[in-house]
Amino acid sequence: MPDVVIVGGGTSGSVLAARLSEDPARHVVLLEAGPDDSAYDERVRDPRRATELFGGGGVAEPFTMGGIAMVRGTGLGGTSAVNFLAAVRGKPEDYDGWGLPGWAWADLEPLFERAEAHLGVRPWDGLARVAEAFVEGIDGAVVLSAARHPNGDRRTVSQAYLTPEVRARPNLEIRIDAPVDRVVDGGVLVDGDLLAASEVLVSCGATRTPLLLQRSGFHDVGDGLQDHLGVAAVYQHPGPSGLAGSPAQVLWDGGDVHLIPTVVADDGETTTVTVLAFLLDLDDRGSVHGTEVHPQQRGERDVTRLRATLDRLAEWESTEAYGRLGLTRLGDLPDPATAGLVSYGHQASTCAMGTHLDADCRLTDGVRVVDASSFPVLPKAPPYLSCVVLAEQVAEKMG
Repeated sequence: MPDVVIVGGGTSGSVLAARLSEDPARHVVLLEAGPDDSAYDERVRDPRRATELFGGGGVAEPFTMGGIAMVRGTGLGGTSAVNFLAAVRGKPEDYDGWGLPGWAWADLEPLFERAEAHLGVRPWDGLARVAEAFVEGIDGAVVLSAARHPNGDRRTVSQAYLTPEVRARPNLEIRIDAPVDRVVDGGVLVDGDLLAASEVLVSCGATRTPLLLQRSGFHDVGDGLQDHLGVAAVYQHPGPSGLAGSPAQVLWDGGDVHLIPTVVADDGETTTVTVLAFLLDLDDRGSVHGTEVHPQQRGERDVTRLRATLDRLAEWESTEAYGRLGLTRLGDLPDPATAGLVSYGHQASTCAMGTHLDADCRLTDGVRVVDASSFPVLPKAPPYLSCVVLAEQVAEKMG
């Protein structure tokens, strides 16, 4: 009988499998509903094609949150295979504010350093013209780092942690195309058959973890959904523009808001650029129940902060750096009170420590939840790296 069954081989699950199987006396089984990471197509491997993944296909699975289009990864590596590669630590006060033993910044900083080294996180070399103009024209804009192979390809969490040497461990079993029906007392059901285990770790992500747990009889999970939501301004350049190139991401961090420009299309005839204004701490909370994902709703304070952020964007439009790009904005700046919301893809907190879980991510004896669901409060940064560190810390706590 396995000592540990991990449900989900995504960002957190891959780390758990690698770290927990370091103990040769512990038998670990990793169950992943999707394919192996050998199924990655060129859009996954090449960071310059990251925007194409939002059309779905391969390991990119589209879904909606109350009409807001989103995509998540399926298969080993999870959403680390379809995100925009931003490896950001978050702010120390994000974690100190959780108020949970073992989760203060002083506890986590060494784990962030270890995770970054393991993933190969490093700054980008060179910027596309849009990114250059953004950094030049907006004081405080920064270049983000990313996890990459030496050849520049995306390095997902499964590629970094589940290396051939790790996969060859006799005490680690990885099963792909193995969706779990339910978590039951003493294990999990897979295709109706019981896989018994001393402990089950659920790592399916903030929208799929609560659904599995609800099917398993844990009906009080699913509330508290958080995301970083915002609005988009759209620009175009006719004819060949040369605005694309490096996939390096840049952003302006206003503390509780982000501005981030992205070249979303360049077909040689028209270049389309979006600048996204995201709120990092909406007051409302959403939920995941049954098949319904209900996003947060914007309130008056959210609208006010978005409006101030768009004023910052308007200031950039008046700079010489912006003028050199030859872009034209399509229509007015979005009205933050009425414009359709877009997601940063950072769903979290649907089974949170301090609410549903203890400080060791334990839901009940024998069941833990270890993924973005577990965050008491979503960090004010892309949470990908925080999900890696979450799993690193739980593995440490489990010994």
